[in-house]
Amino acid sequence: MDVEVDAAMAVLLGFQSVVFAAFTKVFAISEGLLPEDPRLARLFRYVKLETGLMTGFALIAFGLAATFMAVGAWAWWRFGPLDLVRTLRIVIPAALSLTLGFEIVLSSFFLSVLGMKHKGATAFELRPEVFAPNFVAESLNRPENAPVNRFERSYPASENR
Repeated sequence: MDVEVDAAMAVLLGFQSVVFAAFTKVFAISEGLLPEDPRLARLFRYVKLETGLMTGFALIAFGLAATFMAVGAWAWWRFGPLDLVRTLRIVIPAALSLTLGFEIVLSSFFLSVLGMKHKGATAFELRPEVFAPNFVAESLNRPENAPVNRFERSYPASENR
């Protein structure tokens, strides 16, 4: 069983290494640090967010099914002692499948965000005047920003009170 656990760990570490390399390359290309890679562009024509989500959710479904199968087998034996060899041959691939599925789903989302084209726009536009020392005081003194007393009744100018 040690070999199976080591193999599962190697699969996860290898996947994380490959995904990190892809993240780095896509980021470097999108920021203009590297030139466009035609192989990567060709790959992204076929591998899209939807492909990653379908693959990830399929692995998650397989992992959940295998987990329920292992628990069901244990329930069949009335939750007694387990045969470790048989149980771990189901549980280790189930855990690997669940973990890899979640990693693929999250990696797909992140790669799709990294691959978005932007035209110099940022999520929050920072205006230089906001950082001026008297910006808050000046903006509060403007008539359109004056506080309004909603309980004060306004009377026509002709009425004497």
